[in-house]
Amino acid sequence: MRKHFSKIFLVIIGIVTLIITNALFLIAAGEYEVIVIGGQPVSHYNTGGNVYMPTTYVVDSAEMRGAWVTTVWNEDMPKQKDATEKSIKEYQDTYLSILDTLEKYNMNTIFFQIRPANDSFYPSEYNDWSKYLVGAGVDPGWDPMGWMIEKAHERNIYFMGWMNAFRVTPEEWFSDDAINHTTAELIAKKAEAIASLTSKNFAKQHPECVVMGDYDSKLFLNPSDPVVHDHIVRSLEEIARNYDIDGFHFDDYFYPSARHADMNPQTSNLCLAGGVSYNAQLTGVNIMNDLPTYEDYKTNPDKYDLDPDLPLGEFRRKSINNLMRKIRTMVDNVNAELGKNIEYGSKPAAVWQSNYEYCHDSRTAVGGSNTHCGAYSSNYDLFADTKYWVENGLVDWVAPQVYYDFSNSVVPYADIVSWWAGVVRRTNEARALEGKKPIKMYVAHGIYKYHSSDTEYNDANEMVYQVRYNKLFPEIKGDAVYAYSDLVVFKNQVQRQGIGVNLYVLWRTNPVLPLPKPTIDSTSLTIDNISLRETATPGTYRVITPKRSDISMYCVYRFDKGATPDFSDTTKRISIVKAYSYTNNVDFNLVMNNNYDYYLQPVSNNYYPSTNVSKIDLANLESNHAPSTLNISINGDPEKFNATDILNITIPYATDADGDNLTYDVSISLTGMDGLFTYKCDTLEYQENSIEATFEPFGSYIEAFVLKVEVSDGITKTISYYGPVSLGEETAPTPTPKPDDEQKPKTNCSFGAYLVPTIGLLGLAFVYLKKKEQ
Repeated sequence: MRKHFSKIFLVIIGIVTLIITNALFLIAAGEYEVIVIGGQPVSHYNTGGNVYMPTTYVVDSAEMRGAWVTTVWNEDMPKQKDATEKSIKEYQDTYLSILDTLEKYNMNTIFFQIRPANDSFYPSEYNDWSKYLVGAGVDPGWDPMGWMIEKAHERNIYFMGWMNAFRVTPEEWFSDDAINHTTAELIAKKAEAIASLTSKNFAKQHPECVVMGDYDSKLFLNPSDPVVHDHIVRSLEEIARNYDIDGFHFDDYFYPSARHADMNPQTSNLCLAGGVSYNAQLTGVNIMNDLPTYEDYKTNPDKYDLDPDLPLGEFRRKSINNLMRKIRTMVDNVNAELGKNIEYGSKPAAVWQSNYEYCHDSRTAVGGSNTHCGAYSSNYDLFADTKYWVENGLVDWVAPQVYYDFSNSVVPYADIVSWWAGVVRRTNEARALEGKKPIKMYVAHGIYKYHSSDTEYNDANEMVYQVRYNKLFPEIKGDAVYAYSDLVVFKNQVQRQGIGVNLYVLWRTNPVLPLPKPTIDSTSLTIDNISLRETATPGTYRVITPKRSDISMYCVYRFDKGATPDFSDTTKRISIVKAYSYTNNVDFNLVMNNNYDYYLQPVSNNYYPSTNVSKIDLANLESNHAPSTLNISINGDPEKFNATDILNITIPYATDADGDNLTYDVSISLTGMDGLFTYKCDTLEYQENSIEATFEPFGSYIEAFVLKVEVSDGITKTISYYGPVSLGEETAPTPTPKPDDEQKPKTNCSFGAYLVPTIGLLGLAFVYLKKKEQ
């Protein structure tokens, strides 16, 4: 036996030596570099040794990049003012601006908070409208989530529904710990809190299912109550069946955090109100904690689908496991029944539990992470066994909230990320043997922490180093940031540089595809034809290809002239062009020169690149066609124009043989066709069949005018004229003065024509000078 063990030991030593030798070789070869933060090399926690990242940032063909959009307290998304059409439009515009920002950063996933507090951002049979939309129980006049999903998908952005599992009220109902209050005060305060809810709220209908936190005195649904589980599963199934949602997940809050005490929170109630032991007065509608539920479980474990004789901590932990398992089953059944691909994920606290090896106390566990003994952990503090969820396939992906930097003294970034990657790797190795799909890992980055203290995110390189470090682990399929607002509003210069410059440039210059859906649908994709035309900028060309319903986007590759193209080399992919914003053609500009070969690769609706790739060849450059001339109409084209006429101009849309996007410029000259077209109209109204413009009356001191309409395709212009038009004497009576807001249409292009000079020639000069000043 000892001899056999020695052989195994030697084999292990050999493998470890080989790994270390290979790593040292790669480091020596320059493939990795030491991470330096604040001028100091970063070291691993406890074990020492430098932390390395790849020297060159090379992205995968596809990865998740996203941001969490917070609705609770309206932090990232303001409330809709009311249910009017105007307010709905303003709300929609805000959401579209969020999608714009994600696209600028080359992100492809939005995590939108759709159930912040046991409510909804969608019409629901089981939940009332969120107070963070218009108001608690107030119908917003439309289906926000349905519309938001549609608009995200139009832009090839995944929509993930972000939810809090049990929270009922984000507000705290006591200014101090609930333990400081009598039983009567607790009952009265809970009744007051319940009374503030809408009649449709599940918590209002079932106060016997509602408990109160001790440390923060918020209201929660009882995490161990099977009735609560059924409500949550029913609510999620309603979403899964009724919406084209890509997935949903809970954040890190399950049981609330326990207050600090000498007692063991695994055996005593320290996180919920009502004391550490069972109190018969706090049952039924007056329930404050899960101890009555625990007492019921001890006499009837089968009712809870749990093994008997579990201590309190394990009862809580396994109760939540049961909820996760029920949701897993529901999602799988809906996907199979309706042919959907909804993913169920988890965004837990970064630490599951710290490793027992470094500190032998109850907070730690064998197999835990290389983090501080007292680190806040999901398994111990929140009774959420997140490691179990991954290892047993209860989630499709896990995104630990690594809101820590490399230099953090409690949870160093490198150590916790490598620990999670190891958990996912070992899980996927076992799942592969069973023929199951792998679990994906993402990293949630807390970019809001930039420079929030002397030891957090005070280096502008922190975020890009984190993203680069993640490339060491093939299990990590993407990165997402919390929160969205920190992508657009920067608290300080360090954050501005770290996010608004460093991260922005990193992702802008390294485009990726969204992660593909399970069904491969790219085998028959081809590009029908490619047209190449000059633009007004030398060296920049328009690439035009007919839009197809089975192509979602295009990858553009650049290789050295004559080189054999390798489309798996993402360093040669220079851009990704989306097809959503175009009509008949996909049309984009591309800088090209003769030292390179350029290729266009179609991508399917499920985000699979096709093997049928087309070359973009400068030899096929086509000549540009000018837009058509126009038959312009003014006031129905009367025989005589008067100086008091308002000019209502109708301009038909021009045609263009190349299908170019056209721009229109409308102006008037008072000095003939060869004169200065000084007066321009920028307030054009684009109607269904024509463009409308309106000019004010000239006044009797103007004798004639010429209208000019220039139509440009970006390269050439076509000019159409109307006139010269002679103006007769004033024959109409002077208009009756009206209030300022009724004198003229707001879209009129003004000449200042109601200024009447004493003589015609001086008047003309005066009006011309006044317009120049404007």
